Amino acid sequence: MAGRELTNGIKQRFKLNTVGRSPSEIQRDLEQMGVKGFVVYMSPSRVTVLADRADYESNRRKWNGKN
Repeated sequence: MAGRELTNGIKQRFKLNTVGRSPSEIQRDLEQMGVKGFVVYMSPSRVTVLADRADYESNRRKWNGKN
């Protein structure tokens, strides 16, 4: 996972049904959508990602389909 700087990170949450899926599957799906960050926590209905502050807004736009 080259290129990920987590020292200037911020936690960002996304609503997502995670039942029956592993963190690596969720990570792969988020990367395919263009969301930059690292999955740090999962609940059955939410994912918390540690993302760089510079990527926060672009992640939100990509998640909402406004890219």
